[in-house]
Amino acid sequence: MRKFNWGQKMIFFAIIFMLMVVGLVAKMMGHSEQLVDENYYEKGLQYQKELDAHKNLNYHLEFIPQNQQIIFASPDADSVKLIAKRPSNAALDFSMTLVSDGNQNFIFPTDQMAKGLWNIHLEWITKGNHWAADQKINIP
Repeated sequence: MRKFNWGQKMIFFAIIFMLMVVGLVAKMMGHSEQLVDENYYEKGLQYQKELDAHKNLNYHLEFIPQNQQIIFASPDADSVKLIAKRPSNAALDFSMTLVSDGNQNFIFPTDQMAKGLWNIHLEWITKGNHWAADQKINIP
């Protein structure tokens, strides 16, 4: 059995370390960067408008798992746009316009949505003002 001296051991571990670094660099170079939104720069320019739209506190947004529905209520809301984004699968994202039930309540059934975490974004117009609300829901 051959014994290695300390110099040979250091060279051996240096080579192993360099191979590990080269392997990690190669792996990271092959990793593709996926953005949540392709137009992130343009949306960044509109960020102050988005902050102002979230200042309205005159609404009610609730997810009821037992009834499998999202209920949104806001006085004087003219139209409500719902945007649902699935963080784990962008192919399931969708948006739609909600219709009032006549009492300024906007109800959206969630029974057709995939189970798991969803980011719900609502946009509506009240007396010419643009408002928005966000909520994360977990569909069981």
